[in-house]
Formats: sequence, C-alpha cells, structure tokens
Amino acid sequence: MKIFKKTVLFTFTVAMVLSMTACGKSFKQIDEDKFEDGLKVLKLDDEMNEYDEDDYLDDDMTYKAYVYDDNKAYIYMEFEDEEAAKDYFEDNYYEDFEDYLLDEEFEGEESHKLKKDTGYILFNGEEEGDDVYGGIFLKGETIVVAEAGSTKKSAMKDINAFLDEIGYPKP
Repeated sequence: MKIFKKTVLFTFTVAMVLSMTACGKSFKQIDEDKFEDGLKVLKLDDEMNEYDEDDYLDDDMTYKAYVYDDNKAYIYMEFEDEEAAKDYFEDNYYEDFEDYLLDEEFEGEESHKLKKDTGYILFNGEEEGDDVYGGIFLKGETIVVAEAGSTKKSAMKDINAFLDEIGYPKP
C-alpha cells in the first residue's frame, strides 16, 4: 500500500508540475484591440504610434503599433502570414537572444522556445551591461514585445500588469 501511495503521489506531483509548466508558457494570439486594452491598464493608449503604410513597415509587415514610456517599450506587429511573422521573430529576436546566451552577454533568468507558429523569450536580468525585464512573443501572424530597460519594481510591475491584461506569461 505504501508503494502504491508513493507512486500515486509521484505521478500526481509530476502531472502538477507539467501542467503548471505548460500553462505558464501558453498564450493566444491577440489583436490590436487587446493590445490597446493592455496599454489602457497603464493609461498609455493616448501615446500610441500606429503605422500601416509601407513607408514605415518592414517587409511582409501589415501593421505596427508601439508605445515608449520612460524605459519601457510595448510593441505590436502584424504580418501577412505566420511564416513572415516567424521569420521576423527568429531573425530579429530569437537568434540574437541565443547569441547573447552563447556569448555569455546575458546574466539572469530566462526562458525561450520557438515552434511552428509560437515562440517566446522571457527575461529578467542583465544584457550587455543593461538591466532588462520582459518578454517577446510570437503567435500566429503577430509579435508582441513588452520590455523594460530596468529591473526596478515599478518597471516590472508595469510590464506584469500589461502581460496579465493581454493573457501572456510573465518572466
């Protein structure tokens, strides 16, 4: 009976850890309205810069919105398709972050993953001598960035409030 209880307890514990890990990194694609909802929590919606003209967009990008507040940046990008979004995420964020890790230019806590149409980079630490906190997310045809150039509690609180509102994981 003791062996059975230990086996059940172990199985339950592993299941809990796996479910918490999976839930902690799952998120849904948001639209620009949901992005704006995240900004409204921080009272930043009036300061948003939006672009949908080719002169202001990178290749295959159809829409971009961003807000800079002190040392924090919130960016939302839409692309023509999932492949274009993934290529942009991989080329402009993911590979650079992996290089920082390989070159030991990032110190702190991090988590990153890239799959077919989903990717994320979560970070809390120091990159090339500068404090950084936040996340960069790929989902479907969109990329969302919420990043602070500080690990002060107030900056982290703002990034977390934004990520909570849009339903994305926190570092």
